[in-house]
Amino acid sequence: MGFRFSNIKLASKRLRRQYRGEFCLNCSHRLDVSDRFCPECSQVNSSKKISLRDLIEELLASVFSYDSRLQRSLKTIFLSPGKITEEFIAGKRTKYVNPFRFFISVSIIFFLVFNWMESTEIEPLNINGDDKSEISKNLASRDVGNSNISFGKESDRLLDFMRNNSKNNYTNAKQELGFEDTFGMKVYYNFVLGGYKLTQNPAAFLSFILPKLPFFFFFFIPLFTLFSWLLYSQKMLNYVDHLIFNYHQQSVMFIVLFVSLLIDFSFGLDIVSFAILGYAFYLYKAFRRFYKQSRFKTILKTGLLSFIYFVSSSIVIFSMIVASLVFF
Repeated sequence: MGFRFSNIKLASKRLRRQYRGEFCLNCSHRLDVSDRFCPECSQVNSSKKISLRDLIEELLASVFSYDSRLQRSLKTIFLSPGKITEEFIAGKRTKYVNPFRFFISVSIIFFLVFNWMESTEIEPLNINGDDKSEISKNLASRDVGNSNISFGKESDRLLDFMRNNSKNNYTNAKQELGFEDTFGMKVYYNFVLGGYKLTQNPAAFLSFILPKLPFFFFFFIPLFTLFSWLLYSQKMLNYVDHLIFNYHQQSVMFIVLFVSLLIDFSFGLDIVSFAILGYAFYLYKAFRRFYKQSRFKTILKTGLLSFIYFVSSSIVIFSMIVASLVFF
């Protein structure tokens, strides 16, 4: 289909010789009448006024051209673990989707759909009367600035204030409760308020934090890649080669989780555990092909890197969740 829509684009009236000019209308590069596209900026060499049909044809051509690369990328990435990274870093790039673009597209779709599935199942929790939030039970007692306030007791006072006031803001709380105005106290107030909102409406917190996770992983993977770069330092691969491989593997993980969660949500078949086991085997095959080491070394290093990934991502995600409560 991609080829067919490319032909539509090439057959467009805008590309006829009668509309070709001597200079590119975009970058002013000098052109020959035989040039259908500018060699400098790739814009169509045409002076014909653009029509609605031209816009639709170009849209279809670009969409289905991407679709053909997407199909080829998906086929290669699943049927031949590790091959897509191998070929991409070898220079075969035009037939595959850019790994960064591929990852961002997959992760955004995954977290949006996951957010929708979770929001349909989570019910708001109501805390009334003398009920205590888990946050107030778990907070340690410490000083805030110079106010000498116990965090545990202060959290109870703040929660009581939040339950009994429709307008929860820092200025009103400071005036009514009489605590000292410090930066630490303001951050703490926002943290407790975020925790209170979380207990009232978990779905809203999920909707707040999940859209940010694709970008978290986008920036987390370059940090995690440092471990694989060090672990395979004897290989003739640079940091970017490892980075592309890790983006591909992370994309596969999101696709596997997406499909398994969708099946669970639609048909009630809990296959997530089997999907994770399948992905573990896939990861071994991808590592074996890309890094070309023995089975024993591949299993050992795949397991070690998976453990490092799980621990480091869990710590950073937990930190991100705690920090997000301040801004929720």
